[in-house]
Amino acid sequence: PEPATSLKASTGDPFAPIETYVFEIDTNDNFNPPLHTTSITQGGGVLVWDPADDPSLSSLLSNSNDSTVYFWRVRKDSNDISDSNHIWRETSFQYIAGKRGWGQAHFHQFKNNQYNLLEYDKPNRKFEFVTTPKQLWCKTIGAAWGDYEWKSTKYKIDGSSQVSGGCGTSSQVIVAVIDPTTLVPWSSELFNYGQINFVNDGSCGSWPHDGFIFWTSSQLAGVEALLLDVPDNHYVLAYSFKYGNTDLWGTSLINTFASIGWDISSVGDKIPFIFFAKKGDLSSVVQSIGTSETETITLTAEMKTNWDFGYMTSTHVGPTANWNSLHWKVKALEPTDSVILEVIGTNSNGNETVITSLQNLTPDSANIFNLNSKIDANTYPQLKLRVYKEDDSLRTAAQLSSWHVLLDEVPEAAINASKFLSFYKDTLQEGDVMNLSTVIENISEFDMDSLLVSFWVIDQARNIHYIPEIRYKPLLQSPDTILTAETFSTKDFVGLNSIWVEINPLDTTLGTFDQLEKYHFNNLANKSFYVIGDDANPMLDVTFDGAHILDGDIVSAEPQITIELRDENRFLALDTNSLLQVYIKNPGATNFSLIPYDNNLLTFIPANLPKNKASIRYNPIFAKDGIYEMKVQATDISNNESGDNDYIISFEIIRKPSITSVMNWPNPFSTSTKFVFTLTGTDVPQDFRIRIMTISGRVVREIFAHELGPLHIGRNITEFAWDGTDKYGDRLANGIYLYKVDIRLDGNNMETRETNADQYFHKGYGKMYLMR
Repeated sequence: PEPATSLKASTGDPFAPIETYVFEIDTNDNFNPPLHTTSITQGGGVLVWDPADDPSLSSLLSNSNDSTVYFWRVRKDSNDISDSNHIWRETSFQYIAGKRGWGQAHFHQFKNNQYNLLEYDKPNRKFEFVTTPKQLWCKTIGAAWGDYEWKSTKYKIDGSSQVSGGCGTSSQVIVAVIDPTTLVPWSSELFNYGQINFVNDGSCGSWPHDGFIFWTSSQLAGVEALLLDVPDNHYVLAYSFKYGNTDLWGTSLINTFASIGWDISSVGDKIPFIFFAKKGDLSSVVQSIGTSETETITLTAEMKTNWDFGYMTSTHVGPTANWNSLHWKVKALEPTDSVILEVIGTNSNGNETVITSLQNLTPDSANIFNLNSKIDANTYPQLKLRVYKEDDSLRTAAQLSSWHVLLDEVPEAAINASKFLSFYKDTLQEGDVMNLSTVIENISEFDMDSLLVSFWVIDQARNIHYIPEIRYKPLLQSPDTILTAETFSTKDFVGLNSIWVEINPLDTTLGTFDQLEKYHFNNLANKSFYVIGDDANPMLDVTFDGAHILDGDIVSAEPQITIELRDENRFLALDTNSLLQVYIKNPGATNFSLIPYDNNLLTFIPANLPKNKASIRYNPIFAKDGIYEMKVQATDISNNESGDNDYIISFEIIRKPSITSVMNWPNPFSTSTKFVFTLTGTDVPQDFRIRIMTISGRVVREIFAHELGPLHIGRNITEFAWDGTDKYGDRLANGIYLYKVDIRLDGNNMETRETNADQYFHKGYGKMYLMR
């Protein structure tokens, strides 16, 4: 409705990288040269050629006369013709002051319409009935003697075989009658002239019926009857199969052939022949006659169509929220021309219905039709116009000068990544969080309602995973924008995937979009990403009272068993107790028993990312002495096992409190020595003292429990290491030293458990050798 307007194009891929695009504008579609051109360099999304930024474009459009038509186009600036973006994308518009809608008023605007029996003659700028010729070709072999020769006797139209061979192997005459308008042969099933292939009763096998086949021994009268019934201007083809047997033709048949231009008097009895003509036009006769009975002959001729009517159907008009009026101008080339204009409504499912048919349009006139009262935009948001033209005298098509549909325009939104695009990364670890965010822009002059946006992921197996839709605020007229974003875990998306975003999506149940909008191609975009699978085994660690034990070690009858599972994946949290299963086999039992989760017995502590470590606190009470076995099965979230085999360890329970003789190791020693012993029972002794003395009995060093470090039931090696110094820190002389251990549990001396090491003690005293 205004002379100067911004020209906007959407890249096919809204997320395309930065490219240079070329725009051209002209008053016809030749662009040779264009009136004005420019280039824009940017990333994918919406390309805008704005007169406010281009004085030359502003001057061109602002000085437009009313009803001026402009053609404009855009493409990527590329010389690579194999690149699909190299192809120009073209459209057009017409400036009519204060009017909005759709129209075709310049002849070049009609080029993308659909034509049926009507041709778009661009050089002469007019519409014409189709006269495109087709080629007829025929071949016959004289005295055909075998299957190959029989089937090689045939005729074709534009390379398509119509009749190949004959009926049996007898001598025959084959006649084809071809409609001059459609260039479609008459079917022998529809007319009975005594031909052998009138019906497919088996006598003629399954031969096609695009020709009439007559045996020359008995059916020649049918040939004459057929020729007499053929209307003028129809094409007639006649040719021999094997032998024509012209000696059997009577005078009447010969004269009938002569009346349409075929003089067969000179054709020998068994000489192959082909005759072709347009009945009533003696100048159209073409013939091919053999020179011997066994000669192979061919004939080629051109057949022109003779249409006197045709259709032109417009491209889609709309969508719209309200239809207003239809306007057209038609010019008849002669008074007998007939013109009919149809309005065809298209519903949301693409189904078409003829709404109204305007008959016998007045030539050389401008007409107006009120669409608002005839077509409901809610039912038919789009329409097409179809014009029917007929002229049965001079066969000149009436010329449509223009047609316009005035309507209320609808808004248009587009993904415009050129303003903002954030894509986390294209390669990531399984479980990492993918994020995609971009801008949606209203590029029209009309407000949109609250905007619905859909996201989904297509995985490597082509399965679709839908993400809950998001509804945003209303998107007001240009240049209003919305920032849309989606975040999701890549768990179970190993391999190559793509994330898709669609604005104003299609409701597949209703078959309609969430709201009416002009285009949808620029509402859809996707990004590919690759997820590296989690295939590393998690690490399992098991301790009894804070210590790692060896198979068969003694442990506390009431231990605190800690089971830890660590995974290198920082995103797939070990957060479910099904990842860890604990089994116990009691003394004398043959099978393991699963220990159920219980807060007092078996407690699961989930991982807290980014430190991906889960653990179990197992606090059993083993009431019976003997050898137990424990089995732990562990997997991570991706079902990777902690090892090729389950973790299994045996341990011994001795409920009676005791301690073995406390040995020092190494012995002799030069720098330091630790103390080794084994505890049984349930509790660790509270009092533990080691007295080191000379062989004369003088105490040089006392070591107390708090110095030894943590102790536990089972095998112990103290963290404390005696370095051969006295209580003042002075170094002692080399030699033999005695030591004695005092241990009390609950105020009582702890019983000593007999072992082979007792032989190295005398009345509770042990020896150690300091050798520097």
